[in-house]
Amino acid sequence: MQPPKWMTDLLQWGLPSGKAEDILGDLLELYEEWRGERSQGISNWRFFLHTLSLLPLFSPQFSLFSRILNQIAMFNHYLRIAWRQMQKHVRFSLINIVGLTAGLAAGLLILLYVQYELSYDKSYPEHEQVYRVNFQVPYDGGTEVIALTPNIVSPLMQRTFPEVQAGTRVYEGGRVIFRIEDELIEEPAYFYVDSLFLDIFQLQTLSGDPDAALREPRSLVLTESAAQRFFNSTDVVGKLVERINSKKPYKVGAVIQDPPANSHFQFSTLVSFYTLRKTLYTDEHWGMANYYTYLKLSPGANLEAISEEIKAKVVEQMGEQARDIALQFQPISDIHLYSGHIIYNPFQAGDITYVYLLTTVAFLILLIACINYVNLTTARSTQRAKEVGLRKVVGAQQGELFVQFIIEAVFITAISFLLALLVIQLVLPAFNALTERSLSLGMMQEGKMIWGATLVFMLVAFISGSYPALSLSRFRPIQVLRGSFHGASSGGWMRKGLVVFQFAVSIFLIIGTLIIVQQLNYLQSKSLGYDREHVLSLPVSGSIDDNIQAFRDALTQQPEVIAVSSCTESPYQIEGGYSIQKGWREGEEGLSVTAMAIDEAFVPTMKLRMVTGENFPQFRVAKYGEPNWQFILNEKAVESMGWTSEEAIGQQVMLNGRAGMVKGVVNNFHITSLHHEIGPLVLFNGPDLYTLMVRLAPGEVSQGIAAVEKTWDAWEKNEPFQYHFLDDQYHRLYQDEEKISQIFTIFSILAILIACLGLLGLISYTTAQRTKEIGIRKVLGASVGQLVLLLNRDFLIPVLVAILLSTPLAWYAMNQWLDNFSYKIGISTWIFFLAGAICLLISWITVSFQSFQAATADPVEALRDE
Repeated sequence: MQPPKWMTDLLQWGLPSGKAEDILGDLLELYEEWRGERSQGISNWRFFLHTLSLLPLFSPQFSLFSRILNQIAMFNHYLRIAWRQMQKHVRFSLINIVGLTAGLAAGLLILLYVQYELSYDKSYPEHEQVYRVNFQVPYDGGTEVIALTPNIVSPLMQRTFPEVQAGTRVYEGGRVIFRIEDELIEEPAYFYVDSLFLDIFQLQTLSGDPDAALREPRSLVLTESAAQRFFNSTDVVGKLVERINSKKPYKVGAVIQDPPANSHFQFSTLVSFYTLRKTLYTDEHWGMANYYTYLKLSPGANLEAISEEIKAKVVEQMGEQARDIALQFQPISDIHLYSGHIIYNPFQAGDITYVYLLTTVAFLILLIACINYVNLTTARSTQRAKEVGLRKVVGAQQGELFVQFIIEAVFITAISFLLALLVIQLVLPAFNALTERSLSLGMMQEGKMIWGATLVFMLVAFISGSYPALSLSRFRPIQVLRGSFHGASSGGWMRKGLVVFQFAVSIFLIIGTLIIVQQLNYLQSKSLGYDREHVLSLPVSGSIDDNIQAFRDALTQQPEVIAVSSCTESPYQIEGGYSIQKGWREGEEGLSVTAMAIDEAFVPTMKLRMVTGENFPQFRVAKYGEPNWQFILNEKAVESMGWTSEEAIGQQVMLNGRAGMVKGVVNNFHITSLHHEIGPLVLFNGPDLYTLMVRLAPGEVSQGIAAVEKTWDAWEKNEPFQYHFLDDQYHRLYQDEEKISQIFTIFSILAILIACLGLLGLISYTTAQRTKEIGIRKVLGASVGQLVLLLNRDFLIPVLVAILLSTPLAWYAMNQWLDNFSYKIGISTWIFFLAGAICLLISWITVSFQSFQAATADPVEALRDE
């Protein structure tokens, strides 16, 4: 056969002497094969690659190019082998893909959540220079840190330290009602701020001049969403807004961009700080901490030196009793995740502990999925042994075989990765609803997420493929070809060890879930020292506030209403910080306490128990400067003052300038979440009672709400009727724990399902390997139950070992978590037995399903080949 012209021309170009005939023969042989004269024929692609592989013989400059082409051809070859293996073993491939898909979906979903949590407040320009100032104060024999500071902190810092580039005070405005034309609109995120607020929180201005607006009293800065809600437009600068119970209107001075969703400080309406009563913004002193303070400092500012200098000024102004008072500078990007120890932190808060916990759970689930791949691949090693042996005989190196099996793992992982992205897209809405976050698959395109997802992909592929690749590539061809190789059995202990690890992780998660659920049930059911059932909490102002006693009388006339009282705030979380001292002399050292103003009906309405003394005889507003105040202390406050309950009655005390007498002692009751112990509390007969507590008759709650609303509408024309159940307010204190409980439950179920999926694959392979043994045993008289027990035994023993290993680890870890609560459950032994029983039951069902099929198969089919 004559070679084609292009081949002859190729031989004329730079061919080394003595090589022409050999190369021409190789090319002709390959060409004939391609033409189908010696075989079935090969693809154009293969012929092209083989032809190009000969180019280095013509000229040295083609050497690198040829090696690259060879690698491409080899990679293509390995992919085709991987695809054929998937087609040949569909069942095992599906188990691997489903397990890796579930693991990757869980891992990437948690990675999205963790990245979102870590990104809080980092979208603000120059956020590294912004700090919130926290206030360390003495409390109950020690100290505590609160997020609120005195009025003096921000202006004093700006005057004293050149490192302070900007500072702002933030005062929470509470519940505000605006009237826009004839419509009443409640504004829940309403704050008074200084004019430098937007120098710190740098948000885009859509219209107007926010700096100028925040310098004028009764001037508003609206966010884009608030402007749309008020006026259906952002072009609203100069428009007037009427605030209910205010004599003068407010004017819109600017519209700004909404704060990012991943910001700890969510607001929609900002008001000039100078709109407050003059005493609230001009009286600079250390005695009342009601303001959040944010500072923007110069890069490299010495925070420790600033703190020490400020501490010295506090002692200079307040005396030696202020030695324990200090300011702490918390980076704004730490507020969301690192504020668990800080009191009065009402903004969106997470917990770095839960971030670490979920990251660990994601890693463990991914590891379980990888173990499935390792176990199933090594278990099928005998089926690949001859392939490996033949490849080694014809010259394949161990490294080449290692790369081949790694590429197979990468191929399976890539398919699983794409399917995991699809799963994430489907479950994201439900996950967002559960976590109350705004995650999206588009976040995967961000730089850190791309690197994170790539790292996850590479780790999964490497962990899944490295051990099987190393194990398979080390087969000795002489053992394989002689038939003396037993690879699957030799790795039995390794596979059982990995099964033990899988189920140890699953049992750990089950135990954790059960303990979290039990602790939450304890928190929800524990007696708080008062009765929170069937109690409505109503914020009041305006017409009702001016006629509070008459309105209370009108409510008590309703048959569905049992009792009504007034107080400063809802008792589920009392936040008023005060100082009480013995005697009426100013300047004496006092005890830091929580305090709240109440009327005479509060104690019976909340069903508190008077330990000694009397309740307030009737409601009256005491006057400052006169020793006519009355106080009720809880048992903890009496103990901290160094009295007995009987000794406390009639004692002269002063509460932040309010001089009076101790009237009674009430039982300890919880005034915040059960993360904290009950502290000293003082109740006093003061003004500014902005909250009504209405106790409804059991069984008549719906009718009672309707009756209260009807009475409200008759008395209040300007404000809409709104209420909260006291027990709902209390439950919201544990939202984070409830979310973690639900997430833990979901991922615990997922972990054990992935583990059982791998177990199903292993038992399927094992029963297939023992088909003839099962057939012989059946012929010899073994029953189905005996065969099922025989097959199950080898797989249930590792589960029992996993229970023994995971129990002490789970006990230690959950004790550490429970230490976050001052009031907690004891860990019962039945939890560990229940978790083990759940895992054993699921494992037994999984293994028995396949074992029963094998045990009931016709033995003739199993023995026919013999």
